[in-house]
Amino acid sequence: METLTASETLYDWVGMLGVALYLGSYAALQTGFLRGQGYLYPAINMAAAACVLISLANNFNLSSAIIQISWIVISVIGIARMYYVQSRLTFTDNELVFMGDATVGRGAVIGEVTYRTGHPATATVTISEDTVLLRFEVNALRAFVARNADIGAVLEQNLANHLRAKLTSMNSDRAAAAE
Repeated sequence: METLTASETLYDWVGMLGVALYLGSYAALQTGFLRGQGYLYPAINMAAAACVLISLANNFNLSSAIIQISWIVISVIGIARMYYVQSRLTFTDNELVFMGDATVGRGAVIGEVTYRTGHPATATVTISEDTVLLRFEVNALRAFVARNADIGAVLEQNLANHLRAKLTSMNSDRAAAAE
């Protein structure tokens, strides 16, 4: 029976950490706990690839090494691209004021633009008091609306009214803040 040395065991544990990072980040992405548009997802994948690559020093496999190096390069490119895009964004003082915090109250609808466009959410919501949340999975809601056109028409009108009210309120708040 072959006995593992401490360094071989360490390489195995580093490799297992890489596997855990890969699987954990992908599971978090698929369950909505992590978003793929930020820095965190590619950073975790880059760390996972580095861990697995380090573990290959103990038992080298060229194919696996190429995959890990590719993951690292792709992650670096993605992070650099996000940084470049974000660093090129410039906003006027008025736009920065408009992008500040907005408060919504009882009965507020959040996410209606995402529902309508299918694009990723553009805001982060922080709840400051006990709240009852009614959440719909977007594809299930769209399928329901497709089967129930009368309810869909009422929903569309309601979403439009909520969006109009939010924009009007935000514009009023920003105009008052600018004075």
